[in-house]
Amino acid sequence: DNNVGYAIPPEGGVSFVIDALVDSLQDIVVHPEVWKKRGEIGRKKAVQLYSWEAKIEQALELYQDLLNT
Repeated sequence: DNNVGYAIPPEGGVSFVIDALVDSLQDIVVHPEVWKKRGEIGRKKAVQLYSWEAKIEQALELYQDLLNT
């Protein structure tokens, strides 16, 4: 999502994608403090969703749901 990065849609052709990528990289250079914060938010989100602890919790919830049905 836009809280942690840019989503560049593949539609619009190669020229559009390249221009959007250039714009994104220029924004990173101009606003490094914003992107540092976005990186921290992204890392926190990744740990919450994809760490071993998160995956174990998701599996336990699934097993519990299956046992209760």
